[in-house]
Amino acid sequence: MDEVEKVCSRTIILNQGYLVLDKSSQELANLDVPATITFTSKKSRYNDLQKNWSQLQLLENGNYQLSGISHNEIMATLSKITAKIPIDNIEVKSGKLEYLLAHVGKAGERQ
Repeated sequence: MDEVEKVCSRTIILNQGYLVLDKSSQELANLDVPATITFTSKKSRYNDLQKNWSQLQLLENGNYQLSGISHNEIMATLSKITAKIPIDNIEVKSGKLEYLLAHVGKAGERQ
């Protein structure tokens, strides 16, 4: 989505022939799309970490993941994680395109 925002002035998404999204790149850039924080901590245990974050998931590769973090909560969540946990690696992703495709109107619902 970052590349789309750089190249295009407008983004249109169709679903089964119906227009479900028509926004300028500026409008898309300002969307508050939930982020996902993924981190690795070899010295932490899942059960201990889950006490602080009920939505914490343990991934198959041994990483931990917090999903649905609002834009306004990212910095506070990162601060809380790094203050309590010895972090080996941490990554924040905001999958704007994936979010839009999953959450914009369904076929037959016009916006």
